[in-house]
Parts: sequence; C-alpha cells; structure tokens
Amino acid sequence: MNIRISGMVAVMALFFVNDAFAQAMEATFFPTLFWENSVNLGVMLIKPNEMLVLDSKGNKHQKVLTAEGVSSVYISPNGQKLVYTTRTSIWMVELGTGQTQLVAKGDCYSLRWSADSMSFLFTVWKTIQEDSSTSRFKLLWADGDGKNVKQVYP
Repeated sequence: MNIRISGMVAVMALFFVNDAFAQAMEATFFPTLFWENSVNLGVMLIKPNEMLVLDSKGNKHQKVLTAEGVSSVYISPNGQKLVYTTRTSIWMVELGTGQTQLVAKGDCYSLRWSADSMSFLFTVWKTIQEDSSTSRFKLLWADGDGKNVKQVYP
C-alpha cells in the first residue's frame, strides 16, 4: 500500500513540476531584432511592449511603447513609418513624431510594404468558432498612412 501511495505522490509531484516549468517558459521573454531588407533602420523588441529603433550603425533613434505585447514589426522602405502587430491588432507609428494609430483589428501574420512606401498588404486571421481551430483569413490593402484599408481577398 505504501508503494502505491508513494507512486501516486511521485506522479503528482512530476505533474506539478512539469506545469510550473511550462508556465515559466510561457513567461520567458527573448529580445528580438526585426530588420527589413534594404532599410537602414531596424527595431529591437527589448520588452514585450517596448521597442527600440536603431540604425545600421547601432545608433538609437527612438523608443516606442505599446499597450500590448508585440508580435511582429515592419519598417517602411523609406524609414518613416513602422507597423507593428499584436495578438489583437495592427498599429502604425510615425517615426520622428511617435504618433500612433490603429490600422485594423485582428491577428496579422504577414505584412509587406510596397517599394515606394505608399501602401502595404497584410493578412488578418479570424477564428470562426471559439471551440475549434476553424479560421478564415482576409488579405487587406492600406495606403502608406495606414488609412483607406480595403479588402483584397476573398
């Protein structure tokens, strides 16, 4: 009987240790560098909601704070604007002034600027049913100011 109880205690201890380890890993943050090709500026995500804009010589230009954790960052080819995504929305920051505006709500997984920085395309994912993995995506277009958002597909 004591062996059975010992075994149960050991299994429970392993469960709690494994659960604590998984929670600690979820809370772990790793700084990330976002740098677009042929752009002289990049962004280092130094905290989940804090970005540092750097140039190719390592000079610090601007700190950008967000209300929510950042998923991805995209700098316009002309280096004047920055678009960042979170789990719930897409935001644009005017570099220099720091003015921020909401572009769209939703999960964004890819974004591409036009070469002239006059527009960008991005995808937004929407879960159809909360209890399933069924989802649908939309391809959207926005002008370079993040306004005039139009659905391109479907």
